[in-house]
Amino acid sequence: MQKIILFFLVSILVVCEAGKCSIGQREARKRQTSRMSNLQQTHVVVDAKYIGRFDDGFRFVVQQTWSKHNGGLHVMDEFTGQSNDKKINTCFEELRMGDAYILMLEPVSGGGIPLYDIIEPAVASRKQKHRHRIYESLCEEVDGVCRMRINMPARGIFYRNSMMILQCAVESVSEVTSVTWYKDGSEVNTPIYRKAGLFVQENSLYDSIVVITTASQVHNGRYECVAENAAGQSATGTTAVVVLGP
Repeated sequence: MQKIILFFLVSILVVCEAGKCSIGQREARKRQTSRMSNLQQTHVVVDAKYIGRFDDGFRFVVQQTWSKHNGGLHVMDEFTGQSNDKKINTCFEELRMGDAYILMLEPVSGGGIPLYDIIEPAVASRKQKHRHRIYESLCEEVDGVCRMRINMPARGIFYRNSMMILQCAVESVSEVTSVTWYKDGSEVNTPIYRKAGLFVQENSLYDSIVVITTASQVHNGRYECVAENAAGQSATGTTAVVVLGP
């Protein structure tokens, strides 16, 4: 009887282990780094936020792209990913909702939301050293130096009374020293704009957002994000905001 119980417990343990991710973040970073030297033209590399498991795979929203291997994806684009590698798929089951990850993808033909095959494990994008390694490999160079760049959607359409979030994702090899938001030429991070419901939130120096708690027509306009880095470079991104509704 004891042998039967022991066998049963071991069987449960084996099944549980089989469904557990066996690829740690260190190995994931090594695999992505190794792949960087062997990326094909069709491969896509993005920094994307995980928004949940769907029938057709794992759904993400693009947070940041790079100058090379962006596959035509832009900030705020949604896409679905899945992997032919069971180990990788198992690890994606353990992703945290709302967290951002660096992903390496291969486009898959299909209609609707873009579908991609995930070719390497995900790396949490908060790993700044790894992000810099990606930047250096995929950036646009000017005179041998990576050009600083900002990822922002060209246009944002929101509905009246909804919460509005504008994101400014900075691509920079050198440390970012400042990020400043402007609306129609005036700095946003001031008491006047905070009173109007506009708040600047910095998740990190590479990821700054403007949050508008209740959107209205007074929030229509041109929003600029200006970033500077330790190398003396600067970059500007612009989003035109339109709020719909009576």
